[in-house]
Amino acid sequence: MSFLVAMQRVAARLRAATSPPTKPNFDYISPIFSVKRQGSCMDGTRVWIYTPEVTKSDTPDVIVYLHGHGATNPATYEGHIEHLVKQGNYVVYPQMQDRSCERFLGTPVGWILQLTRRPSPAKWVKVTAQVVTDVLNELPPFGKVFLYGNSMGGAFAMMWGSLDTVHPVEAAVVVSPQPAGLHAIPGILPKFVFLRLGEDVNVPEAAPNTTFPVVVLHGDKDDVVSVGNVLPSYELLGSTSKSWYQAKTDKHGKPPLKANHLQAAARRRECQQDSLDWRFTWSALDQVMNGTSVTELVFDMGEWSDGTPVKSIVRLY
Repeated sequence: MSFLVAMQRVAARLRAATSPPTKPNFDYISPIFSVKRQGSCMDGTRVWIYTPEVTKSDTPDVIVYLHGHGATNPATYEGHIEHLVKQGNYVVYPQMQDRSCERFLGTPVGWILQLTRRPSPAKWVKVTAQVVTDVLNELPPFGKVFLYGNSMGGAFAMMWGSLDTVHPVEAAVVVSPQPAGLHAIPGILPKFVFLRLGEDVNVPEAAPNTTFPVVVLHGDKDDVVSVGNVLPSYELLGSTSKSWYQAKTDKHGKPPLKANHLQAAARRRECQQDSLDWRFTWSALDQVMNGTSVTELVFDMGEWSDGTPVKSIVRLY
């Protein structure tokens, strides 16, 4: 066995024995909360409303959580949603996409619904804005409204200022936004739905109307959204306060920290979360809600179990 091969095997064993940072100790004031669901899954007006038992003030803040394409059930992000509501905030999770009913999944009815619908992000975002407005009108007194959007939801957040809403937004955190709409989804999906695709969103056209602070979070191994996809819309934002931070994939140990398009997904089980959730995407929203300017965010990514620091976050713009 050559010396080089032997060293490679030793390095592999060390990586296998090195684990990523553990979850920080978060201070939750409301471990108990309630979830209310209302609206129709057929027409896309369904929405989940998370209410803490103990609010952080007499007028708690509201996070409008705008999901990625297809994540019409909050389970994909439930770990993050519960992190937010346990801090004493309201969380509103709109379904956004029509004909997304779990009871029909894997059934002939479900296939008919999917094959006969015309995906229309332009329609979805307008319906979502109305659903959110209606929910906010029904909530008890609240404080500030924040947007958190991932992928398609991130694109919706970037164009939110152009929509017919009445409640001002304090700031938005968008993760791997896809301003190019459904046409930019890689693979066979665009070819499959092209003939039935309804009106798509035009984020660059709408972005100048978004004047609240916006922070973009991105991963260096995002194979769905490139910097070039997002930059035109980012530059056209009407915000005078905006920033863009990028996480770096880190394979120092196992499991690796993958800064890809799925980095914002955080299910309830802790084993389905990692430092890119707790210390990057979650941290960004926590900081913004606590009053930190989007241009002054600081990220402590923690250390691997052998003391090696996780790769630092880089500010792109």
